[in-house]
Amino acid sequence: GSTQVRVDFMRGGRRRVRAVDTESDQHVGELIGVNSTTVCYRQGSRVIAADPRTGQSLWIRFQVPTETEGFMDADHVVLLDNIAQEATILRAIDGELVAKTKLPEPHAWLACRGTRLLILARDDASPALRELDLLTGAARWEQPLLPN
Repeated sequence: GSTQVRVDFMRGGRRRVRAVDTESDQHVGELIGVNSTTVCYRQGSRVIAADPRTGQSLWIRFQVPTETEGFMDADHVVLLDNIAQEATILRAIDGELVAKTKLPEPHAWLACRGTRLLILARDDASPALRELDLLTGAARWEQPLLPN
């Protein structure tokens, strides 16, 4: 069969681009990220890391929930589980678990870059932008948003 590119909307309005088999309407893959030593992608409920020069698998994680969003930087693969509201951080080179961190509601997630997640925090009366360090779960910085 043939494949097509489809945009899916996640909880909170974020988008992800997936390859879809046109005959079965099944997702066949999703790129998570690439660095100099690893290309990481998702197929079904598996996250697979491969050597970008040879294509050989370096490691595979099984039973990754379908509502998980993936990101990657030079050192880590970050899996954000929309349902469990949890971040799983793996070493990109070997897939070893580095950290697991509880997250706020997915509607608060604005952007992820490496092991940093920007959120819209509504802990008190005034909202604020807050950057979370997903390795520790701690806030790196916070900027209150002023009313108009």
